[in-house]
Amino acid sequence: MAITGLLLLTSAPALAQHPPKNESSSSGPAAPPPASRDDRRSGSVADEIAAVQEKGGSSAWDKVVTGIMLRAFDRDGSKRIDSTSELDRIDCATWRALDAGMKRGGRTGMVVTYGFGPQFIYVGYAIGIHESQRSRAYSRMLACGVPDSASGKRRPEPASPAPIPSPGRGSVADEIAAVQEKGGSSGWDRIVTGIMLRAFDRDRSGSIDSTSELDAIDCATWRALDSGMKRGGRMGLIVTYGFGPGFIYVGHAVGINASMRERGYQRMGDCGVRR
Repeated sequence: MAITGLLLLTSAPALAQHPPKNESSSSGPAAPPPASRDDRRSGSVADEIAAVQEKGGSSAWDKVVTGIMLRAFDRDGSKRIDSTSELDRIDCATWRALDAGMKRGGRTGMVVTYGFGPQFIYVGYAIGIHESQRSRAYSRMLACGVPDSASGKRRPEPASPAPIPSPGRGSVADEIAAVQEKGGSSGWDRIVTGIMLRAFDRDRSGSIDSTSELDAIDCATWRALDSGMKRGGRMGLIVTYGFGPGFIYVGHAVGINASMRERGYQRMGDCGVRR
């Protein structure tokens, strides 16, 4: 399992709100263009983000942008964007303004730098987006034309109708057991995620992110996941993917949203999957 990411939060002092007008920009690569006129016309949130003067990706930029995002989209006052209804209010102009702001700061864009892509460590909370909304935000960004520069994806792949596994027959477990890639590798993750989402992602959100979806995973499937990991020389599903307390959670690498972490851990225990 290859997981990389960029840590954004630093202890550097806040940058000046307005840099000197005569500051040189001749060194280094040319800055990407600002958000398009269409984006600026389409919404005040995008306008506010485009107007932020701090360097995209800096602690100061994060702080200002978080304030903008929470004022606009945090409807329940929880101090984070942590529900589907809140996340879905973020329009395409805003996603593109966020990405453009990052690139003006010399970063590689939203998907990679903040770890919205499935292969990275998630730090999107730095701009107010809770990890439970990670996979949905990733899909929304791709749908809005914000590219994943690591994978080259620019649009989400169309979902095909998912076959419902027959209870007791172990069809999902059989598919996982047949995967030839080394358990825990990026290749294994990718194939297993596809199997899991086809079988259990009933609302096509791009992750297993509800109790009803999680509880549909039968014991044979949990055991097949754990066995696949151990065949790859790993310590098993609970430890390697961080389902157990005290570990960093990366279960999203097999399609299971962080909001289902505790319940997944409990279900594994019920099914005899141990550390």
